[in-house]
Amino acid sequence: MRSSFIAPAALASLCLLGACDNDLISFGSGNGAAVDAQVAHKSSAVVQALSVRSSGDRALVSVRILNGRDREMKFDAGTEHSYIVTDTGEKLMLVKSATNADLEIPPGKMMDGTLVFAGNLPTSGRATMILNAHDGASNPYTLNPRIEISLPLDGSRGGSIPKTSALANMRPVPMSKFAAAQGGGSTFGNSGQS
Repeated sequence: MRSSFIAPAALASLCLLGACDNDLISFGSGNGAAVDAQVAHKSSAVVQALSVRSSGDRALVSVRILNGRDREMKFDAGTEHSYIVTDTGEKLMLVKSATNADLEIPPGKMMDGTLVFAGNLPTSGRATMILNAHDGASNPYTLNPRIEISLPLDGSRGGSIPKTSALANMRPVPMSKFAAAQGGGSTFGNSGQS
């Protein structure tokens, strides 16, 4: 009699453990498909696409955006200029952020983002995310850089998706520069040994 209780209790414990294991045990956790793509624009912008997932009539692309310029950049300037296009030509339009409609990134900062698109993604194949479709991809002076990233769709189903896009976790862009050494320069090779 007692063994019939142990099996459901063990299964429930395993499911609870799976919910908080940081994906050590996977039951289709809904993290989507890894993208691992990066595009550097001539205007000193970098967009990293980390993952894509879809559920119902929404799709989400997790991104990290870096603004290396000395001026603010917009990654969804205007109306209907940012979207995902599928292999069949269907467009899934970006759902604007309620707090940052143009996806503005301050100069010298980087932010993490969840870009939400309205529409149903196919379950396989590829799609292309396009940000700022109206701008040129090669203009080094633009503040609205055109970005195109290919997204794999296999394994992208599952998980919950917020209603709107959002940017968060603003921090400085890590930078370094080459310059002349201060305080006498290098002592390399001056140890007095031969």
